[in-house]
Amino acid sequence: MEANSATTREQSEAPDLDPSSQQTPSDPKTHLAPTATTDAISAKLGKGRQKSGVSAGYIRELENKVNRIEAMLLGLSSQVENHISTSPPGSGWPNILEPIDSQQRLPHSPGRRAVAPRYKQRTPPYHTPELNISTPVIEAPEAVSNTDESDLPPVELLYTLVDLYFKHINTWCPILDRRTTFEQFFGFSGLHGVGSIVLYAIVAIALRFSQDPSLTPDIRRRYRSVAKTKVLLHAVENPSIESLQALVILAWDFLGSSDGLQNGNIIALVTRTTLQLNLQVESTYVLSSPTLALTSPSRFRDSILPKPGSWIEEEGRRRLFWMAYILERYAGIATGSDFVLREPIIERFLPCRYDLFSENRPVETRWSGRARRAADMTIDHPENLGSFSYHCEVVRTLSRVQDFLQTPVDIYSLAEVEQWERTYEELDNELNTWLKSVPDEYSNVSQFCHSDPTSKISNWIILHAAFVISVVRLHSCAAYPPVQSHIFIPSLHALQRCRAAVQSLREIAQDVFDTGMLNLLGPQFAFSLYVAARLLLVHTGSKGEDLDSSYQFFVFILEQMAQQWSLAGHYVTILSAVSHRTQTRWSSGSCVVPKGLARMRRIAYEIYLSTTRLTSSSILPIKSLSVEDLECLELFDFFNYPRLPPAMTVTPSMYAPLFNRGDLLVS
Repeated sequence: MEANSATTREQSEAPDLDPSSQQTPSDPKTHLAPTATTDAISAKLGKGRQKSGVSAGYIRELENKVNRIEAMLLGLSSQVENHISTSPPGSGWPNILEPIDSQQRLPHSPGRRAVAPRYKQRTPPYHTPELNISTPVIEAPEAVSNTDESDLPPVELLYTLVDLYFKHINTWCPILDRRTTFEQFFGFSGLHGVGSIVLYAIVAIALRFSQDPSLTPDIRRRYRSVAKTKVLLHAVENPSIESLQALVILAWDFLGSSDGLQNGNIIALVTRTTLQLNLQVESTYVLSSPTLALTSPSRFRDSILPKPGSWIEEEGRRRLFWMAYILERYAGIATGSDFVLREPIIERFLPCRYDLFSENRPVETRWSGRARRAADMTIDHPENLGSFSYHCEVVRTLSRVQDFLQTPVDIYSLAEVEQWERTYEELDNELNTWLKSVPDEYSNVSQFCHSDPTSKISNWIILHAAFVISVVRLHSCAAYPPVQSHIFIPSLHALQRCRAAVQSLREIAQDVFDTGMLNLLGPQFAFSLYVAARLLLVHTGSKGEDLDSSYQFFVFILEQMAQQWSLAGHYVTILSAVSHRTQTRWSSGSCVVPKGLARMRRIAYEIYLSTTRLTSSSILPIKSLSVEDLECLELFDFFNYPRLPPAMTVTPSMYAPLFNRGDLLVS
């Protein structure tokens, strides 16, 4: 993409930017590479401002005004149609317009203009047809039954909510194309998106960003409740591409609202639908003939999903799978649950850059998964990769790290410890290799934030947060092991990697706050802040140092994010309780802050060991958990690694001598 086209693109799309188009690029290598000087940034900005012609901001303002006027006209048109449809048969105003059957509609996909429905003379009342977001999958069941337009906001507000979705959500969840979506929902033939289940999911998640005074708390709750119910019921009754798109969007709404049990339920629905549609493997439609026989088709998928008729249709399915994969990984790593979308069954190419997807430009990317033959690995076009592509790659490494940590290790066995260290080093090298593969042009998110405030780079910031989570997830078990032996001791290198990652996230969060971009980031960024803050608690408890000032800063940023994502408010409540202890209960007497944190971490590890013993045949007393015990588990269970073999956790006398002697509290 050239520089002039990048400046005219709507900032809410936050596309993946071509390296050649940006004067001050950015990416997750932030603060791990040298930064440019302020003079250099100013000089580059000066060049950009000398360009003649109408400004991009003025053009966007005109486009927004035209879109709002069009939405109002469509709303009036919809009201007239509703009035006609409610007229009695004998009133002299028979309804002569009705869309043809869905089987006769021409299919369309992202990147194509929506086709206005044809009409035929009929007497029954007019109803608005449903149109798919990307491609029709199962024609008959797609329409939402018993749709009542009162379930959705007025058309002008609905238009605003869809626009807010693309500004705040689709940048880091890029499964929909903006232009195609607006054409399908607000096309010239009227508001025919009412029947689309995806529209309900968009309403549910976008309400949090609207400041419309007509949206009282009760109205917001009603709209969200209705939308949530419709999406869930439709997904259960009609597994399809469209219902999975709606589920993925709604799942992010769930994850951003709480960390309750309902999150696991919707993630389970997402993953099972993904497997039912067999989206974890490539279809037979690919650009290169050597890969035509990559996978054998699924009977179930072939029975409900036609083969993709174009590249963009397959790319839409590919992006949908990877977002479902990322969703499950974040949820599983946060809770420690097992993955359903297992690594060995995934045989997919990486998604391409968003601008290529939006422009319907067929390209190839890179194979990601188990290679059936050497020829599969020959396809590698990094120039077509964007932030979403690199996000998928780093989350795959994070997934392998999680699987590695779940493997028990006997820390007194030299052979097991050496094998553990080899795997640890392989994963460390994998992260380093990934970081080097990210284009050097995207070397400093901070520089990009401050040099051009109109640039919204939330997709790259989310990518950086994923890298920080991966580094902390891998290296914290070696830097701060809860148990150790004469051959399994804490690693200084791992400690330095953890601290560097947390520091880089702190600087990124500061830049994001200074430029007013916090409301453009999703719940996964809040989770990365929560991980970083808890790592600082672990460091203080293990090394006896004062609590880093970044801890309070992370709490502050989470407080700001809580205005949109209540999950961040939940994190604030937990972290603030620890802050209160450090300032009151632990500020005087013999119970100093590091000692108190070390005690809390040991309690969390003993709770983990007690749950392990429950699976053994030994009859042991079971201790009921107090509120303080649950608080300790919430804070430190993320760091209860490495796991010990079951034989070492049967009785306390076998593991008590193993507790990390670096902790100040050893008894």
